[in-house]
Amino acid sequence: MRKVKLYKKLSINLSKKNIISVVGGGGKTTSIIVLSKELKEEGKRVLVTTSTGMFIPKKVDYDNLFIGELPKKFIPTDGSITYYAEKNDDINNKIKTQNISLIDEIIERKIFDIVLIEADGSKRLPIKAPAAHEPVISKHTNMTIGVVGLDSIGTMVNEENVHRAELFKKIVGEEVRIVDANAILKLVLDGRGLFKNSKGRTVLILNKADNSFKIEQGKIVRENLKNFNIHVLIANVRTNTFF
Repeated sequence: MRKVKLYKKLSINLSKKNIISVVGGGGKTTSIIVLSKELKEEGKRVLVTTSTGMFIPKKVDYDNLFIGELPKKFIPTDGSITYYAEKNDDINNKIKTQNISLIDEIIERKIFDIVLIEADGSKRLPIKAPAAHEPVISKHTNMTIGVVGLDSIGTMVNEENVHRAELFKKIVGEEVRIVDANAILKLVLDGRGLFKNSKGRTVLILNKADNSFKIEQGKIVRENLKNFNIHVLIANVRTNTFF
């Protein structure tokens, strides 16, 4: 067990511009918040946005917030976090973007060093299968992070535990009743699964590794992915702890 910066574990090259799309469930927003603050500390100009929807950020998590339009003359300062979305959904306490081209246009202005995009929704569940319209990945993405909550292990495959459970079953097998390491492997490797539409380097974060059972299950997944071009982190993102 080691405490270290998440951006270092992700091997993010701070000398280059990085466009990172985060998909899946079980800690996407937390991962983005942690990353954005680490990168701010490194003096980077960080944009956080969503190509679907994400919860309205707390004021302590950003320096600038723009809804609808990012002013043409706006230039972020070094060491700052800017949030942007197309609209505000106060009823659901979310910010949303329905037109990915708005995000692409901001990226093309090249005023941000790092862009972090929440590109998927999971209704706060730890694991999901994407629908036909999901995830929404920017064409500029050069890293896709897939997040799975290890708290899904041992839970029933139903809508209480798995977002889009019926689609999940089509990927992992109709006979699967309980989420296990093998089901996660199938979700990760299937073209209809976690990394559907992904671009650039792929990283799997097996999050919420907060007890020995979850850690061991995560290690089974990692071991079975070692011959694939997927970097695997077993982590508790909230505490910057990796295994």
